[in-house]
Amino acid sequence: MRGTFHIPAPEWYRPLMVRPAVEVNVGGQLYRLVASSGEQTLQRYASVVNERLRELTGTDRPAHPQAMLLVAMALAHDLEEERARRNEARDHAAQMLRTLLERVNAALDGVDENGEPLPGLNAG
Repeated sequence: MRGTFHIPAPEWYRPLMVRPAVEVNVGGQLYRLVASSGEQTLQRYASVVNERLRELTGTDRPAHPQAMLLVAMALAHDLEEERARRNEARDHAAQMLRTLLERVNAALDGVDENGEPLPGLNAG
């Protein structure tokens, strides 16, 4: 008698198994996607790509593969710029926090948690 083996899918793969295929129109081509993102998110992504294609080609006609490649490259460029801006903002915020903490520490320097002068230090 032959047994049936069941090998469970890895945790990261399980959400993909239960998602229905979503049809999106990108560049005049219909694509069926199965992804962990929901249909609304995938449609929104497709709209972003289609808008960039319209900006590039000036038309709603089906896009040439080279136009799709240019849009992909432009979106990758935008992503890198946004990441750089985010990193710069994070670094700026961290520096501001360090400066603020230094000021607070300097203001509290010489006193204990109750605001009393520490022994051996001149208050003021």
